[in-house]
Amino acid sequence: MPQRAEDANAGFSAVGVGVDWLPQDGWRHLAKYGAFDEVVVGRNWSGFGARQFVKEEVAGVAATPQIMLLERRKRGGAESGDDSWENVLLARKLGVTGIRNWLDRGAPVPIGP
Repeated sequence: MPQRAEDANAGFSAVGVGVDWLPQDGWRHLAKYGAFDEVVVGRNWSGFGARQFVKEEVAGVAATPQIMLLERRKRGGAESGDDSWENVLLARKLGVTGIRNWLDRGAPVPIGP
């Protein structure tokens, strides 16, 4: 994914969110899946990562594992004068089977509107 993002002149960041109660358990769990650019762990589904990426800003199904492809966009468009940013969900793949099927199809990335 990082190379594909670079080829498309886009940024890429892998954020791991652990929903274990204890941060050390979340770290241990996420470590099995490789390197992340950022990690948010602890407090189960009440933790910051789960709230941000499942319950609030990018609301969706509270399930693990899942992969979300987000595009970070300036609110109101580039010319709006608004300096805030938002995460726009391009795709969400749930469960081992859903993720594997997506990978088997070459991990297609939909183009945002």
